[in-house]
Amino acid sequence: MKHLIIKLFRELENMCEGIINSLESNCYQIFRGGIFLIGISLAGLSQTMPVLLDHEQKAMELKYDFEEISNTRLNDAKCENFKALHKECNLAKYKVEVVSSTIDLLNTLVRILFFIGLSMLPFSILGYVIKATSKKSQTENTPETSANV
Repeated sequence: MKHLIIKLFRELENMCEGIINSLESNCYQIFRGGIFLIGISLAGLSQTMPVLLDHEQKAMELKYDFEEISNTRLNDAKCENFKALHKECNLAKYKVEVVSSTIDLLNTLVRILFFIGLSMLPFSILGYVIKATSKKSQTENTPETSANV
């Protein structure tokens, strides 16, 4: 049992060393990736949100027109009970449902991209600090400074 725990900790140590080496050697790429994902999320939000808001406005107009004509809330309405407004009822329900689910999907995707990009920035800073400190310690240990004296 003791050997298993020691082996587990050695594997964990090797994995941590690998992560640190990866952060050190790839800190610039991690930073670029984080900035790229943040930019993609903001661009996606700014490009698609106006279109979705237009569709939401049309869906809400259909909803409110139906509610005004039928004196019934659309969420509570059963379209089969409205013979003359059956088409309007179904269309309004469909558009409201599609637009709300699409906006939820877009918000989720933008939020995920933004937070992944944002979380990459501290890792790139950590990699840069590791790289800077390792270079500093390497230059302090070189024998060139003592040979010139």
